[in-house]
Formats: sequence, C-alpha cells, structure tokens
Amino acid sequence: MIRRDDGRLIGYVQATVESPEVCWIAYVLTAEGRGQGHATRAVTAMVDYLHRAHDVPRLLASVDAANARSIALLVRLGFAEADADLCRAFEIDGSDRLFVRPLPSA
Repeated sequence: MIRRDDGRLIGYVQATVESPEVCWIAYVLTAEGRGQGHATRAVTAMVDYLHRAHDVPRLLASVDAANARSIALLVRLGFAEADADLCRAFEIDGSDRLFVRPLPSA
C-alpha cells in the first residue's frame, strides 16, 4: 500500500512471482498521488525487496501504450521495452507494451 504522510491511501504496488524466471510488477496511484515521487519510491522499494528476497533474474511490466506517465516511470527505473519475441512469448499485443528489467544475481 502507498500512503501519504497523513496516512491516506493513494495507491499500491504488487508483484507476481510466477516462477523463478518470471516476475511481473504492477502499480496503481490515485490522481492525487501522482507527480510527487510516491510511485518511484514505492516501486524502487518493491524492486529492491524482490531482488533481495526472491533473487528473480528479471522483472516484467505491461503498460498501455498511451500511459506516458507509467512508461516514463519504468524507463526512469531502468526498464527497457521488450523485443518482439519476448512480447509474443507473453502474448503482449494490441495497445499494450512490455517492459523488462534484468536484475543482477544476488
């Protein structure tokens, strides 16, 4: 859960570790929580946790191609757009884009 300093809920982050090779991340923020660094801090903390606790080799995130804020966040956090083969492997098509971030071994 992502909360403001006053305790009000403004979003959440989540991870789905499907296998040792596949870990999806996601995040949602309310309109009032955007543009203040909350998502950057929360996703960074989640990535650090996943790296330490689960030693996943890479993270995946799918995002609507029109969601410029989310794409900017992923790029800022070291994600790159996946190649066509990886998109096909995860059945990403239409208006979605797949981003991937490899992680070093713990």
